[in-house]
Amino acid sequence: MTAVATVPPRDETGAFRTALPHLAPFLAVLAAAMILPLVGNDYWALIGTRMAIYWVLVSGLNLVVGFAGHLAIGYVALLTLGAYTTSVLVAGNVTPPLPVFAALPVAACVGARCSG
Repeated sequence: MTAVATVPPRDETGAFRTALPHLAPFLAVLAAAMILPLVGNDYWALIGTRMAIYWVLVSGLNLVVGFAGHLAIGYVALLTLGAYTTSVLVAGNVTPPLPVFAALPVAACVGARCSG
């Protein structure tokens, strides 16, 4: 007689409940980004922009140092190049002002080009 191993049925709600604590910070930042344009205060827009920049910086640091175990901070220079490129394009210092969502892909290409 052979024993047959059975796999218990997957509970979809249980999988969502275990993933929810990991998604909570991302959902909070998304909610703040969705509410921010409704507030007409430039100060809160500045705070939200800095929050998003620091979020990207900390996520990259967590990935490089925490998961990979490398102590490398070269990616900070690429983040700085992308942030500077975005601010120059949006402010209209070099070219006519661009919308933020048009400047972000250009800044990503500048950072990618400078990386190697």
